[in-house]
Amino acid sequence: MERAVASSSSDVLDANYLTEYREITRVMEHYLAGGRAGNGDLMRPAFCPGATIAGYCFGKEYLGSVESLFEWFDENGPSPNIVPWFAGIEILGTIAVVNLEVSGWSGIRVGGGQHHTSDVFTLLKRRGHWQVTQKTWHWHES
Repeated sequence: MERAVASSSSDVLDANYLTEYREITRVMEHYLAGGRAGNGDLMRPAFCPGATIAGYCFGKEYLGSVESLFEWFDENGPSPNIVPWFAGIEILGTIAVVNLEVSGWSGIRVGGGQHHTSDVFTLLKRRGHWQVTQKTWHWHES
């Protein structure tokens, strides 16, 4: 078990940031688990009710409710070999912005290929827990 020992106010701030950072990355793991399994229900805990999406995939614009994201992943099927990395996480009190890069998307809706996305998620800390309020993405057609 990790333990943060604070000897100054900056250490306390660093420890708080690391705690929030870990909580945010755990929330994002729900999204990634759903993508790997092709199961939108696995993603659901990461998103707050009423969350929205906006982005493009193969030239088609997607705007609306996060429910359509869950349906898309259910229809696409598993992408077991995705490789995610956090390009940035900015925490501003009770809001956060996550830039998540993911390569290796595959499945029925993407033609079985190996594709890459750049995702930007906004999160809100609600009732002590982080949840995604909005996802915007760019699908790189490689």
